[in-house]
Amino acid sequence: MVKFFFAMPKQMLDKYADTKDSIIKARDNMNAKDISIAKEEVLKECQVYDVDTELENNNGKLYTIDNGIATINISGMLVQKVDFCSAFFGESLTTYAYIKQASLEADNDPLVKKVLYIADSGGGVVSGCEETATVIREMSKPTITAVKNMSASACYWLASATDEIISISKTGFYGSIGVAVEIIDRSKQDEEAGIRRIVMTNDDSSDKRPDLMTDEGQEVLTKELNDIYNVFVDSILEKRSNVLTKDGISALKGKVFISSEAKELGLVDKIMTEKELKTYLSTGNVNNSLNSGSIKIEKESRMNLADFLKENPEAQNEYSEAIKAETEKGIMADRERGAKILKLSGLDINEGILNAFNNGDSVGDFAANELVNRNKAIKNAKPTDLGTIEPKGQLPESSKIENKEASKAESTMDSAIDKLLNKGAK
Repeated sequence: MVKFFFAMPKQMLDKYADTKDSIIKARDNMNAKDISIAKEEVLKECQVYDVDTELENNNGKLYTIDNGIATINISGMLVQKVDFCSAFFGESLTTYAYIKQASLEADNDPLVKKVLYIADSGGGVVSGCEETATVIREMSKPTITAVKNMSASACYWLASATDEIISISKTGFYGSIGVAVEIIDRSKQDEEAGIRRIVMTNDDSSDKRPDLMTDEGQEVLTKELNDIYNVFVDSILEKRSNVLTKDGISALKGKVFISSEAKELGLVDKIMTEKELKTYLSTGNVNNSLNSGSIKIEKESRMNLADFLKENPEAQNEYSEAIKAETEKGIMADRERGAKILKLSGLDINEGILNAFNNGDSVGDFAANELVNRNKAIKNAKPTDLGTIEPKGQLPESSKIENKEASKAESTMDSAIDKLLNKGAK
């Protein structure tokens, strides 16, 4: 027996089970080609939120962005992967893979400041739900779930992982916190058709295939359901322990509640219209009588950089180091550019000049060092080498202009450099 655990309201689960049973019966009378055509047609009519389809629809992104807010849809049946029966069952379906991937990408997108989940779902399969809720819960950016009509069971599991749950419909339904499994007993039909099913296990693994027609078999399955339910409740309390308790959730008995009652019970934080939601997302402030109560809506504070750094010493250190590193990088890049210009100028630029330029030495420091080096060179030079010491400020032979104006300019340059060197040496 293959078991599938579902987190969805009873009427939804009944419909799903009946639909799946009908599809199985219909499949027996269809060939592979007919099944393929039927599947394609059903999926075409169904709004599918999946990794592949959303990448195609949103130019490579799994979400839309408006004023720094990334919007991710959670609609219809929630499943691990696109399933024919799920698509046939509802008008839309969403895969957990899509929700997880979209959440991770939005959290790492520098253009995204907040993440908004637009939810309208009665739930879906359990497999994959907790992993998805964990991804949402661990996001670094603010997360909000805005519910249109319903956030029940598996969908509420995901919504409870966000920082805030907002109802944008007075007739929305919330809750259905619980896990269920529905098995269709076809044994009578099989018996009439002459089919007898025999299931056997090894002696130590009798509970691997429990007989659900017996009390013992149902006890085994009930324990599995209870274990999953406890994970469900613990996940909800990760973010909502300030308004919900384990006993309080147990007292709900898996029922769904309309928006106003859901808010009183702590299942919903705020109730507002779509227009008010837009204002709230941009300002953090909505003046709405429906929101009067224990949970206050305060205007989002805006802290300037100086105040933030003052209150966060670690951030101040990181900021200062980053500024210093970038400044030094800019200085070095500018010096490199200047050195290249000097080389192309035609002047006799020696290694000492380039080193002084790259090291950021002042004119006075360079002049003093240059004078000391030249005096050392004269002092240590042999009489025959004195003629090889380069005159100060001398233009290379190739750059001299043989006329009186050039000679006058050379003389003026030599005089100026002499004064500069003597000034720097003092």
